[in-house]
Amino acid sequence: MALSFQDQLAASCPRFVRSLTVQYSRTTPEMGAEYYLINTNYRLIKVACSTPNGVHNLKYIANMTFVKKYCCLFHLGHIFQWDEYDHFKAWMNMIVNQNPTFVDPYYRSSLAFTIAENLHEGIAQHPSWFLAIVGQVQGKTTVEIPRFTRSYLFAPKEAVAIVNSGDRRWYVKLKKGHLTEGWDQVAHAHNLHQNYCLLIASVGHLQFDLFVFNQDGCEVNYEWSTTLPIQEPNAPSGWNAEVAFSTANRTTALTACPPICFRACRHALRCAIVLKFADLESMEMPVQFQTSFQVQGRKEFNLVTRERTWTANYANGHLTGYGWTEFVNAHTLATGYVLILSPDANLNLHALIIGWNDHKRLYEWY
Repeated sequence: MALSFQDQLAASCPRFVRSLTVQYSRTTPEMGAEYYLINTNYRLIKVACSTPNGVHNLKYIANMTFVKKYCCLFHLGHIFQWDEYDHFKAWMNMIVNQNPTFVDPYYRSSLAFTIAENLHEGIAQHPSWFLAIVGQVQGKTTVEIPRFTRSYLFAPKEAVAIVNSGDRRWYVKLKKGHLTEGWDQVAHAHNLHQNYCLLIASVGHLQFDLFVFNQDGCEVNYEWSTTLPIQEPNAPSGWNAEVAFSTANRTTALTACPPICFRACRHALRCAIVLKFADLESMEMPVQFQTSFQVQGRKEFNLVTRERTWTANYANGHLTGYGWTEFVNAHTLATGYVLILSPDANLNLHALIIGWNDHKRLYEWY
C-alpha cells in the first residue's frame, strides 16, 4: 500500500531516545542548565534551558526553535514554560521514544510564540532562510536548495516536504537537494514569472514557508488568507486567534526560525532589494513602497535587527543619512546582498540580510 505524504514525512524523522543535561556550573546547580535530546542518528538537539527564578529556584523554558521545528511530528502540548522540575521532566520524558507522526502544523497554541530566543553566533550564515530566483517558467520546474542549507535538513535522498504559503500548503518531493514533483503546482498557484525572487524559510522538519517578490522587489499578494490560524486549548468564548497571534507578534517581533512577523501575514510594503553600489550610500526603495499612502510625509524609518535599531532619514524615496550609513557598516553590507525589509504595525522596518551565497547572515547581537 502506498504511503501518504504525511506518513512519508514522519518516516523521515528520527525518534528521540535519551536526554542529556549540561549544567552551567559544576559547583552551583542553581545557575541553571541546558537540556538536550539525543535521536536515533546520535545527534544532540537542544530542547530547553533553565534559568534562576529567585533564590534556590529555577525556571524551565522550552527552546522555541525546537518547538517550531518538531511540532508537526511530535505531540508537544501547549505549555512551554515550567516552574516545577517534575513537570518539565515529565514533558521531556513524553517526547523520548515517541514515534514521529504527522500533526497538523497550522493549529498551534499562542503560548508557543511568547518566548523570544537569543542567538550568539557571530557573523555567519544561517540555514533557516535562503533565496531562489525564478528562471524558466515553462515546462518542468524545480527549486534547488543551497548546499549549506541541505546539510541541516537531515533528510533521505528522496523525501516529501511541506511548502506553506499563508494558510495553504503543498506537498512537494525533495530529491537530491531539489524541490521537484509537486513544485509545478506551487508555481502555478503563485503565477510565478521569470526573475521573481522567492524567499524560502526552513521552519520545521522538511517544512518551508514561501514568500514571493516581483521584479520590482515588492511582495506579491494572493487571494487566499495570509494568516496561519492557531488554536488555544480551552479558549474562552469569543477568543480570537488572529488577535492573539498579532499580540504575540508584537511581543516577539523576530525569532530565530523564522521571524514571526513574516509568518503572520503578507505586507504590501515588504520588499526585497538587491543592493547596488550606490545603495550603500543612499538606497532607493521600490516604487510601490514610495507611492504608498502609509509612507507619505515620513521623514525617517527605524531599521531593526533583533534588539538593535538604527534611524535612517527618508527623502525622495531613499533611505539615507547617518543612520543608514551606520546600518550598512554594522551589517558589512556589500553589492549583491539582498536586503529584506518587513514592516511591523508601527512601520518599523525589520531587516533580514541574505549574503552572496543565498543564506541569511547572522550577526553578533543576534
